[in-house]
Amino acid sequence: MVTLKNKTPAINGAELAVISSKFQGICQQMANTLMRTGRSGVLNTAHDFSCCILNYDNSFIAADESLPVHVLSGPDIMARNIDKYHPKKKKGDAYLINSPYHGGSHAADHTIIVPVIDHKGIHRFSVCVKAHQADIGNSKPTTYMADVEDVFEEGALIFPGTKIQENYADISDIIRMCEIRFRAPEQWKGDYLAMIGAVRIGERELIKIGQDIGWNKLRSFVESWLNYSEKRMREAIKKIPKGNITIKTKHDPFPNLPKNGLEIKINLSIDNKAGKIKVDLRDNPDNLPCGLNLTEATSRSGVMTGIFNSIDHTIPPNSGSFRCIDILLRKGKVY
Repeated sequence: MVTLKNKTPAINGAELAVISSKFQGICQQMANTLMRTGRSGVLNTAHDFSCCILNYDNSFIAADESLPVHVLSGPDIMARNIDKYHPKKKKGDAYLINSPYHGGSHAADHTIIVPVIDHKGIHRFSVCVKAHQADIGNSKPTTYMADVEDVFEEGALIFPGTKIQENYADISDIIRMCEIRFRAPEQWKGDYLAMIGAVRIGERELIKIGQDIGWNKLRSFVESWLNYSEKRMREAIKKIPKGNITIKTKHDPFPNLPKNGLEIKINLSIDNKAGKIKVDLRDNPDNLPCGLNLTEATSRSGVMTGIFNSIDHTIPPNSGSFRCIDILLRKGKVY
């Protein structure tokens, strides 16, 4: 895999608007594929899935028809772990990941990530589809086992970033592992094929637009798009009163929680001169033996969902606007 270091050409405002809309459209195409071809009602009726596009450096560019908790954080972390396990990517590769410890949300959310490789073998983008599965082989026939102590008691197959396709063909050993473990293998296989179809459509469309307008122009777009989003975000934060506040709340009683509920603290700091928001979640209890502990990805996504729901809705949520948000976490804490 070849990486990029050369300078990028300038891009104007009209090009920025058109290409950003095109990226949104590609995400919509991916989502429509899942909605129309998913086997289970989780996909074709509940629409519990998300589609997004990442840059070659794993920065988050765009998503559409997606759940914020799925995409605001998570795809970037998962893609970084795939880089660690599979540093040499080829056209036709696809990776399956659902590990809560490697950027996943929970084990039932299977994610497929495909690198978009141009004709020179250069990794340009990655397309990502996350979809909740109707069955993942838990010890009980459910995908939500909040009353168990850990993922091992849950019993699901955990994929930390496993190659599931090479040269556009399934790696049959991984497919068989899933089919023999899951209670409804035909249903899972149908949803898997829908996910593969969605990421391959995203890959095809990105290759097409790269060939049409040039890969260097697309690289310039990403840089300008993220910088534009950061500028919009800083301007929005500067309109918010400066301050620092600590908010406390309690989670209702639940198995393995304190009888009077669990107190959660959130410290919020706004620096309207610098255009920065800091959210500190470190002053919270240690993880508890139950399924209410959030992953790093869902903790970050939850914070960002609250922030983006409270500001101008036209500000693009991406790695550019995320530069204005500091989220402080500590490993092994409840959030």
